[in-house]
Amino acid sequence: MNTKKSQEEINKNKYNAKFAKIIKQKNVCDLIYLNFQPKNTVKKIDKNHYIKYKKVIKRTYYKEFREVPGITAGEFETYREDEIIESDGKVHEYMSKSGERNKRSLRKIFNDMRYLMNNNFVQQDADKQLFITLTYKENMQDTKKLYLDFLNFMKRLQRGYKDQHDFGYIVIMEPQGRGAWHCHLLLKTMNQPKLTIPWCYILRTWGHGMIKVEKLKKCNNFGSYFVAYMAGLEVDDEKIKALELNPDDVETKAGKRVIKGERLKFYPDYMKIYRNSKNMLKPEHIKAVGYNDLVEIAEEQYPRITYQTSREIETDHKTLKITKEQRRKI
Repeated sequence: MNTKKSQEEINKNKYNAKFAKIIKQKNVCDLIYLNFQPKNTVKKIDKNHYIKYKKVIKRTYYKEFREVPGITAGEFETYREDEIIESDGKVHEYMSKSGERNKRSLRKIFNDMRYLMNNNFVQQDADKQLFITLTYKENMQDTKKLYLDFLNFMKRLQRGYKDQHDFGYIVIMEPQGRGAWHCHLLLKTMNQPKLTIPWCYILRTWGHGMIKVEKLKKCNNFGSYFVAYMAGLEVDDEKIKALELNPDDVETKAGKRVIKGERLKFYPDYMKIYRNSKNMLKPEHIKAVGYNDLVEIAEEQYPRITYQTSREIETDHKTLKITKEQRRKI
């Protein structure tokens, strides 16, 4: 169950949280609060199947001979505790609905991608960054070729600027409705105050089709903007009519109308959607027992709340309440 909550309910869930986590990025942070910490009760067998299990503490009592000061030596009853994993051995299949499992894993990938973007591509480094789109002349649908072409492009680019720039990057593979793929490249110089590469040089270095080069000017929370864009597929009046879409299925993002979550259907299972250079800095994850342990970090370093949401998930034992909050520096 995933429903919107009132501000009063959000605050109640948040301040009664038993477990919390903060993901610190350069200018923003994500806070997640839970009313209890779920235990992993699933063991994966292969990509489609799993078994359920539970951990049980088993006490074994026995007697041992001990010499205790002030007490006559002799046998004393004691015990040891062993953690036993119990399972009925029944094999379960991941998700009964086709595509739902992949959609769930994609959400996690997109979140990780958003954290990495926000930690490395920020407003204060605007002059050091470029946003480059690499497209193909033909309808290119081979994802392995897509990544190999990108690797060769980066090798040529780094070779051409080896005496000037130490490049860092995040590249994202994006599908289109017609089945074609292209790349979005976030490029950054790690050792110079400014990054400028002639458009014609990038075009010639790519060599497979057209390119688009933009400056990343307003990018304090670029990751959130980009991930929201990636989840949707752009449509026009003709396509909306042809697909007989309901108004609730379409939303406007960055001035374009898109079908909610439609683009996710074009990603094959377990495809690596994005890749990054080794010099990209990973965000810091901090876990704590209880909400109050993280209040000081959040309010002092990220005082402005920009987004809040709360939802509930029914588990085998009780309802898991999840409250998420995004904060940013002023």
